[in-house]
Amino acid sequence: MTMPGVVIPTSSDFLHGARDLTALSPASLRRRMRERSEVTSLVWHQTSFERRADSPRWALVAAHAVVLRSGEILLLHPLASRLRRAANGANPHCVSIEIEGNLPSDRGRWFSPEKFGCTLAPTPEQVESALALGGYLAREFPIRYVHAHRQWSASRGNCPGPQIWASVCEPLKRELGLTEGPTGRGWASPVGTPIPDSWRTATITTENT
Repeated sequence: MTMPGVVIPTSSDFLHGARDLTALSPASLRRRMRERSEVTSLVWHQTSFERRADSPRWALVAAHAVVLRSGEILLLHPLASRLRRAANGANPHCVSIEIEGNLPSDRGRWFSPEKFGCTLAPTPEQVESALALGGYLAREFPIRYVHAHRQWSASRGNCPGPQIWASVCEPLKRELGLTEGPTGRGWASPVGTPIPDSWRTATITTENT
């Protein structure tokens, strides 16, 4: 299927599949469609929860896409759309991607574990699909930057967390020639916080589903 400014991949484009939920997601979250040239960054998040793959609540997540524990990609909004809330000041120029899970910080702490549980690590399928999606987006748009949500919001200190940064973002930087921001390593917006060095060297572990 074709959306303005971008072709949305079908299930066959990714090893673990992709499901189009754009018709079910609130159009009120979309501010407008952007020109391809406006989309220059990827912002990575963790959901801080797990839920059933068939839950209708996935359509309510404020992101362009979610990578489930199975590796399946849920497409929630047209990739060329500017969302009203997803990545704070990055919204005008980013694609926001959520990784399912309540993953630990570099201090071994989880967000409200008594309510949301503890996800020990991303799955191999998630990492594979996230890298494939990042590569796809870099081919479709003039992507220059890969960001963590924490770089745009100091209150999101563990988003997406060290394991996602080390297993997904660092490889995308190396393989696609992307940087962390306009000034490179250590960049953060005025209301965000830079990537900790501990994230760059985090032990990359994966958890089977």
